[in-house]
Amino acid sequence: MGICDSICGPSKNINTNAPPPSQIQPVQPVITEQIPTAITEQIQPVITEQIQPVITEQIQPVITEQIPPVEEKKEPIIKKNKEEKFKKFILKKSFEAHDDNIVCLIELKNKKIMTGAYDKTIKIWDLNNSNCDTIIHEDECIICLLEFEPNMLLSGTQSETIQLWDITKPEKKICSFLGHSLYVNCLVKIDDNYFASSSNDADIRIWDYHAKRCISTLEGHQNNIFCLIKLNNDYLCSGSADKTIKIWDWKNKNCIKSLIGHESWVKSLCQLKNGYIVSGSDDKTIKIWDDGKQIKELKGHSDSVKSLCEIDENHIASASFDKTIKIWDLNKDECIQTLNEHLDKVICIIYHSDGYIISCSKDKKIIIWERSERSERSESSVNILLKNTNDYDTIRHII
Repeated sequence: MGICDSICGPSKNINTNAPPPSQIQPVQPVITEQIPTAITEQIQPVITEQIQPVITEQIQPVITEQIPPVEEKKEPIIKKNKEEKFKKFILKKSFEAHDDNIVCLIELKNKKIMTGAYDKTIKIWDLNNSNCDTIIHEDECIICLLEFEPNMLLSGTQSETIQLWDITKPEKKICSFLGHSLYVNCLVKIDDNYFASSSNDADIRIWDYHAKRCISTLEGHQNNIFCLIKLNNDYLCSGSADKTIKIWDWKNKNCIKSLIGHESWVKSLCQLKNGYIVSGSDDKTIKIWDDGKQIKELKGHSDSVKSLCEIDENHIASASFDKTIKIWDLNKDECIQTLNEHLDKVICIIYHSDGYIISCSKDKKIIIWERSERSERSESSVNILLKNTNDYDTIRHII
């Protein structure tokens, strides 16, 4: 007995004269054409009313419980996360700009910058061709610069004076602001009428620009004031050799808050767009403050942190006497790039509106750093990838 016989029973009345398969007419067309439409109309309601509910209520739950669900496609180990991508900075241009230490640097309009140095000169540079357009000769070493209004320049020197210059007529200064008793280290514009200065005499002075006179003095620091910035809320913020940072209501002549945490002289300050204050110190650290409280500390420099600037909402740059510039990721609290082309102490950096970092140094050079076209990931991100995959070709493609 064959398998079919064991299942269906012995075959009977087999017609051995059946036509070959090629002559057998298909059954479906016959059924479709010959079954009356009335039968279809009678059966369909039965299927809909009686059989479908049974399938839905009894059979479907069984299928759902017993058949394992299809697993969702897992994300690959290596993700293209926009936050991890960072276009590193590369050297665009380097040139010797002065005959002595370059100590200050500011951005001007029309792709120009201004530098001041210990060679007692102020120079204006065209970034398009690195040419010096203007030279102003001072009587003392330059310490700080401020363009108060177009073509009108204030300079602070190793003397106690602040000088006013017309850039279009650099041969002779317009006037001097007298009041400090030691070096003028910083100049900050408050508004269209007033500016502030800080000095090694431990005072901050507020000046009426148009009246050419000091209108008030802010006292509270116990030693040299090395850095001074204007905050978003119109207050002033200063850093001193007394290791403190102070916030001032300059209109009411009050120190409203002191930030204590650095172990040595506070040499640099900047404020981020989110309101946080960033400070750099001779203790080699960078601290980030929110409402007077330290919330982060960044370590990596091996000498004094002399200058700071914000690159974007997630990154800052720092310049140090260790001859390096470091780029910091504020989300990861780590250094993601070190720029080390300078041969001596890096004294000042700015983030130019065209997307450059521009630095000046005791090596007498200005260096312009531009973004690489290649998107990079931080070193730690690459290490994570290496730990989680053996597909080195994929890693190479991503980074």
